[in-house]
Amino acid sequence: MARLFANMAVLASLLLASEVFASSISGETEFGAQGNGERLFSQYLFYDTEKVNFTARYFWVDQILERGEFSTGPTFSLGNSATVKLWAGGTTDEEVMLGGSLFARPFGHELLYIIDPKLSTNKHMDGIYQKLIMALDQKNIFHFRIESLQLSGTAVFVRAGIETRLNLPWGHLYIHPYFDPVRIEGKHIFSEKSRTARMHKTPSGLLLASHASRRALYETPLYAQGAS
Repeated sequence: MARLFANMAVLASLLLASEVFASSISGETEFGAQGNGERLFSQYLFYDTEKVNFTARYFWVDQILERGEFSTGPTFSLGNSATVKLWAGGTTDEEVMLGGSLFARPFGHELLYIIDPKLSTNKHMDGIYQKLIMALDQKNIFHFRIESLQLSGTAVFVRAGIETRLNLPWGHLYIHPYFDPVRIEGKHIFSEKSRTARMHKTPSGLLLASHASRRALYETPLYAQGAS
C-alpha cells in the first residue's frame, strides 16, 4: 500500500503537469564537494506558467543517495515584488513531497526562501530541507546563503557562506564555499534508521550552480520575462 501511495503521488504530479502549456522552461545544474571528498550532483528542470509550477529533479550523492523527484502546484503573485510557489509530489524512493518557496525583493535585494518537507512511506526517516538566500547588494552579485537538512528531528547539515554570482554569456554561475559546523556522516543517516553518526573533521565544502537566472526560476513567467 505504501509503495502504491508513493507511485500515485508521482503519477499525479506528472498528470497535472501534462495539463500545463508551459510559458517558460528553465533548469539548474549543481555540483558539490565536501571537505572529506564526498560529492553530489543535482539537476533541476522547471516548467512554469503564470499560475502553475512543475519541477523534476535528479539527485545523486556519492555512495549515499540516488533518486528522482517530481512535484507540481499553484503559483501566486503578491504584487509586483513577491511570488509564492506551493507544491506536492513524490520521489522514486517512496517519499511524499510537500513544500513551498517565497521570492521577494525587500529594499531592492533579492530574497529566496525554500521549505521542502518529505514524508516517508517506508523505513526511511521523514525529512525537512530549508534554504535561505539573500542578496547583500542591489546588483545581486553577493549573497548570504544558508541551508539545512533535518531527518527525524536530527540536524544532518547546516551549510552557511557567501555565494558569488558570475555573469556568463549563457547565464549565471554561482560559487558557494560554505562552512558546516554540524555535518553528520551521510551513510548512517540515509541508509539506516539509526541516529548513530560521527562528525567530519573537515566541515566545509564548495557548491557550483549554473542556471539562466534565479529570478526566472522562482517568479511567475510573465513577470520574469523582464528580469535579467
